[in-house]
Amino acid sequence: LMLVIFLGFTANLRLIGDQNTLNDTKAMLSMQPPPKTFTKVPVQYRKTFNVDSNAISRPMIRALRSRGWQKVNDEETAHIVYRYSTTARLFDTLKPWQRFNNIPEYKKWNQKDSFIDGFKEYQRKTGKPDPYFLPESYRLDSTSEQEAFWRRINNEGGKRFPWVLKEPKVNQGKGIEMVAPNSERLEQIANNDLDEDDTEYIIQRYICNENTWNNRKYDV
Repeated sequence: LMLVIFLGFTANLRLIGDQNTLNDTKAMLSMQPPPKTFTKVPVQYRKTFNVDSNAISRPMIRALRSRGWQKVNDEETAHIVYRYSTTARLFDTLKPWQRFNNIPEYKKWNQKDSFIDGFKEYQRKTGKPDPYFLPESYRLDSTSEQEAFWRRINNEGGKRFPWVLKEPKVNQGKGIEMVAPNSERLEQIANNDLDEDDTEYIIQRYICNENTWNNRKYDV
């Protein structure tokens, strides 16, 4: 997220064209940050950390120790609790001043179908349109969304666009298929004739004007 903010901010700075805008930008950069609202850490527990025994966590141990932090065995009093894999029980036992490197339900953001569901639920509850960064998306395991996708392709001009068919619960570029506009494959998907097993799919309109960095795509 911070990388995206930085890239977007840098791109915006490149668009500055007049002195007034430059002055406004300098004023914005000189603004004081808002006051911190974190619960204060008790003095006796400050700069202590508890880490799991996973070998992949060793660089974290070295990094914290190099900055004067002390490793402790008690996760209930450690200032920082670090786990390579999330431990759900910790969310209910952490004290307000403890810092944990995982977020509740974070895996739902890592699965494409749950990610879409979350934003659609937000839209239903708030009445706001889909976020600008979320491409037009349909869950093909949902009867209503499959029908909506059929209408989009056959009645609403969707054939003119490229689409991306995805398996929602795999990562690293796996389970992704590019679907060309006006193709037989696109019609096959719209007609729910995938000829695959019970794999659940989502389909999203391909973003043709994506944000780039030095004319290259990037990932976070």
